[in-house]
Amino acid sequence: MITRPEPNDGPLGSAFVDLGFDVVWAPTIQVERVSSRPNAERLDQYDWALWTSAAAVDAVKPNSTLRVKHAAVGPSTAQALNERGIEAEIVGDSTSAELATMITKLDPKPHRVIYPRSALAKQVVVETLESADIAVDAPVAYTIEDGPAAAVLAAIELHVDVVTFASPSAVAGFVRAGAAGRLTNELFASLGPTTTAALRDMLRSPDIEGDTPTFASLALTTRAYVDRTRS
Repeated sequence: MITRPEPNDGPLGSAFVDLGFDVVWAPTIQVERVSSRPNAERLDQYDWALWTSAAAVDAVKPNSTLRVKHAAVGPSTAQALNERGIEAEIVGDSTSAELATMITKLDPKPHRVIYPRSALAKQVVVETLESADIAVDAPVAYTIEDGPAAAVLAAIELHVDVVTFASPSAVAGFVRAGAAGRLTNELFASLGPTTTAALRDMLRSPDIEGDTPTFASLALTTRAYVDRTRS
């Protein structure tokens, strides 16, 4: 079961299909771009653009003609930039806080940073940068709404073997849909440490975590786990 908001041929589900899984798409959240989001040209007013999700990249749609430097959280966000012809100069391993800390240690230190974000994003990036005397602009680029609860519950009723989570927001949407009370013995598969922490807080520890926070790694790790436990 794919809880990430993506079409039925999206990258996470396709990674599982390629490894022989039957996939059910039941997004627990929906991403909506806001009309006041920054346009790509605005980014060139800054030294660095910080991207903490592929959703932010999709909302702003930066392009390779920009002079601004780019930093991304995790391989999936870096891949979203790469698909737009942009190679991130910095790719953090796991969290937005870690990425912000990396920016504060640059020499020379940036003067101005833009951080297109979710309306639900915590203030840790802004606080970390401002504590290092870096001016940061953090415009809301997108909002996160709950997905259709009926579709989520219907997917659980199919008695899926594995429920995948690619973000803390997807975990929260799953809980708000009332799906937690319908679970039996499904495995939980987490994209990476940030999502794993959310699962522990809201549900339970995942059975599976990708070796690296990429869709391909999550699918491969899940395939190996399922084959090992069923052999």
